[in-house]
Amino acid sequence: IGTPGTYRVEGFTISGANSNTASGDVNSVLYQSGAGLYIYSRVPSTAIDATIVDCAFVENNAAGFGAAMAAASREDNNVVSVTRVAIDRCVIKLNQHGGTANAVLNWNKVEGSIRNSIIASNPTGGVIARPPDAQRPISLVNVTIANNRDYGLVTFNGLPVNVSNSILWNNGAGTEANQITLAGATVNACTVQNWSGTLGGTQNNATDPQFLDLDGPDNLPFTADDDFRLALTSPMIDAGDNALLP
Repeated sequence: IGTPGTYRVEGFTISGANSNTASGDVNSVLYQSGAGLYIYSRVPSTAIDATIVDCAFVENNAAGFGAAMAAASREDNNVVSVTRVAIDRCVIKLNQHGGTANAVLNWNKVEGSIRNSIIASNPTGGVIARPPDAQRPISLVNVTIANNRDYGLVTFNGLPVNVSNSILWNNGAGTEANQITLAGATVNACTVQNWSGTLGGTQNNATDPQFLDLDGPDNLPFTADDDFRLALTSPMIDAGDNALLP
């Protein structure tokens, strides 16, 4: 998506896409980032508004950033184009990069939100979220980021990313820093593996969410049978804070 306008992508499964070309032309569909979906507002002083609902991004492969999705805004001599993205009720799993530790979902200077979605079992990193400035934060609400090989969520440059009612678990080596790297982010009412409390926020915990089977019946990570449903005994069921809902 590169032409200014408003877009809605709903009910699709995007799978098997490959953007492993070495092309450096960011205007080309052959660009090596954003295998599943590439959103780049490249026309100065315009905007792209994209809503992605009830979609699955599965087994896409990229040499660059964002095997499932890459999105970015453009700045040229202080003339800005704007990319806004809203993701709701999506599943992002089993996407990968060509041997690099990039994120399957990579947003660079993007206004947006991720809600009610699962980003899990990707044999690479989870999410890189960089909003355009301090006045336009990225929000994650009711999101599970789990079992990604390298890390869960990374934020940059002290710019605001607000995370609430979410689970970040079993990413990378399992440390708190593997789940979330805070640089301007706020975290409230979340379950974060090895949460220490030093990163602030309220109502956060490190309680095992009790996923049914993180590596599935085959006991292998990053395969299709990985099961991220919560067990009936999970303490995370109905554990969110309704006051933090959008």
